[in-house]
Amino acid sequence: MPIDGSRHAICGETGQTLCGESIVIRPAAETEWITWPTCDKCWQVAKSVLGELKRTRPRLW
Repeated sequence: MPIDGSRHAICGETGQTLCGESIVIRPAAETEWITWPTCDKCWQVAKSVLGELKRTRPRLW
């Protein structure tokens, strides 16, 4: 079950999430990806990182 009713974005294999939570990594059931919302803090960090990547990486196509 996701932590606090939401799923988190995980960086690497350490169990550290984008929002700073430390969690135990386990296999997720396929339905968890659509049943549980993404943690809002993780979502905001992910959008920020994506924006930075778009500004700093050249387009390859």
